[in-house]
Amino acid sequence: MVILAWMILIIALCCVSCSQCSKSKEKTMKDPVVEKEQPQLVYDSLGRIIERHSASYRRGYQTLRSREKYFYTYDDRNNVVKEIKESFKPTGDLLFRNVNFYSYNEKNQKTEQRFESYGPDNELVRKSRNTFSYNERGQMVEDLGYYDNGVVKSRIIFEPNEKNEMLSETYIEYDENGEKTSHKKYIYSKYGLEKTEDLMK
Repeated sequence: MVILAWMILIIALCCVSCSQCSKSKEKTMKDPVVEKEQPQLVYDSLGRIIERHSASYRRGYQTLRSREKYFYTYDDRNNVVKEIKESFKPTGDLLFRNVNFYSYNEKNQKTEQRFESYGPDNELVRKSRNTFSYNERGQMVEDLGYYDNGVVKSRIIFEPNEKNEMLSETYIEYDENGEKTSHKKYIYSKYGLEKTEDLMK
């Protein structure tokens, strides 16, 4: 009887092991494990990065999720004025293409950002435009977002102190007619968010 019990136990363990092996092989066949690729950088004659090629992987095990290509264009003050990101499936098919355009003032502070996102068929999916303002210390104090017709869509007001610690952030949203639809203020202490005020009430 003892021998029979041991034989049954051994057979059961073998079945479990075979089942796990089968699942492992199935996962491997669906998601082949690959060696992680190191990012590749391309520089221009001035030593600036003009291309970056990289790959992203699923968490938990090394299976390829997508490949990305980045392209950078600079002005004569070495500011990035155009940034393109292309993402591809492991098969090489395009997932999306994002393009950012940047403008700067005489202090090399970013004053405008335009964003365009295209789908796999090169159709425009989404676009946006934001402008930025700064105080005398060079800290960003306002971020304005716009609708396509030029009406302000959102306004973010930043209140940093002399140490560049954030004291408060105010978020205001508008509809396409310029009417305010939301107005909230987030107040911070040295420990983080202290309180939220709804200024629409």
